[in-house]
Amino acid sequence: MEHDIVPRMMLSPKISIQQHLPSILKFFQQQVNVIDDKPHKSRKLIFSKSGPGKRAAEDRSIGDDEGVKFFENVIINASTVASHVAFELMEPTNSLMEKLSVDFVKVSPYRPSGFYVFCTSPSQQQFRVENPNAVLQLLFYFLQLTDESQNLVDFSLKSLNESFSYEGQVKNLLQLETLIDLKDLNDHLLTPNGSAGDVVSSSNLALFELSASARCCLIAAEEAENRKKENEKVIDKSMKKYATPEEKKKNRNRTELKFIEDILDELREYKKKHTDYYEAFKLQKEHDVDFLVNVDRLKLAKIFDEIVEMVMRDDLPNEFEGRDEWVKVGTEFRRLFEPLDIGNYYRHSKGDDNNKVYMDVRPKRYKFTQRWYEHANGMGFELVSETNFVALLEEMKKEAEETKKKPIDMVKEEFQSLEKQVRNWISDHKIRIEDDDDVFWGESFFSVLRGKLG
Repeated sequence: MEHDIVPRMMLSPKISIQQHLPSILKFFQQQVNVIDDKPHKSRKLIFSKSGPGKRAAEDRSIGDDEGVKFFENVIINASTVASHVAFELMEPTNSLMEKLSVDFVKVSPYRPSGFYVFCTSPSQQQFRVENPNAVLQLLFYFLQLTDESQNLVDFSLKSLNESFSYEGQVKNLLQLETLIDLKDLNDHLLTPNGSAGDVVSSSNLALFELSASARCCLIAAEEAENRKKENEKVIDKSMKKYATPEEKKKNRNRTELKFIEDILDELREYKKKHTDYYEAFKLQKEHDVDFLVNVDRLKLAKIFDEIVEMVMRDDLPNEFEGRDEWVKVGTEFRRLFEPLDIGNYYRHSKGDDNNKVYMDVRPKRYKFTQRWYEHANGMGFELVSETNFVALLEEMKKEAEETKKKPIDMVKEEFQSLEKQVRNWISDHKIRIEDDDDVFWGESFFSVLRGKLG
């Protein structure tokens, strides 16, 4: 519903509404009980009046002041979120404003998902919105008073009352097959009044009555979504299945344009030729071969670093991180290449200068692709995973050689615990010893460390 307070409540931090929220929720529950008991009665919320003889039954009312204060807090926070998102949509170039936005504007992390159907009154018009940023703008702008002289108590009452109007809308008015999509109206939203076409404007009156700034925000939201989709297409072309025949031909002739799948295949071949490719890469005994593998490592690192940066800047569609093909290729990349990053880190003793272990500086490209996999499979986050446990072995090796750092018995205990976890990963098929499409690269290292610990 156009003015329903409930969808906006999630835009408010708990501290701003917690004083009034228990009363509001209790009130909603009482209204539900009334509806269940007397479904044939008209349903209206009751605000208590402070004057003598005007106070409603205490168990079925909230005070005018309490209802208005709750409404004000919700709309203020909705304004903060909508303004923050609108600012980001305009792609600001002022670094000071961006820093102020990040450091001082604390907004709700909630974002709409799925598609919303807005039912406007009094014209009973309906339209669907799938763009989450456009939904945020409408949640704010539709909640504003339409007239400065309008009574705030009445408007807040209406906002609460609309929470109980969905049943009638669904039964009598909602027609999903005939809904107009907001994105189909964007070309008309900034046309001068009266020039958008009678059919378009009259059938979507509530939208065309929004302020110019509101309509600008809606258009910016749609343009931002289109940019994200274009960015996604560019990223997709790094995979062979999305490349054009001409692009595939270029990739066959120019090694610097290799696809992700081709680089993964090359590393699988390298892995087949070395019993423990982690140790082989770390020792760098075959200079020419190892050099080419290192080049591949850097190429894929660049691709996935760019993807992660785009995700962090919100430059890709929300569903990108959940796409099966990217979850799969990201997991293969992580399982094949993170061991090489770890080997490179310890080969150059990078942690000796700053006293940091690999896990302290683990690249985001592996953290993100790990979370994609875990989210897709409904798993919790593992700080130590099947692709980075050898970093712990490297640290245990140092501790075994320098007993002053940690008692040897403690190192043994940690080693046994990690060895048990590796067996669990093998049983869960995260590590498949006999499957060349997956990775197991620490057995020889385990044997060496086991011998050192006795």
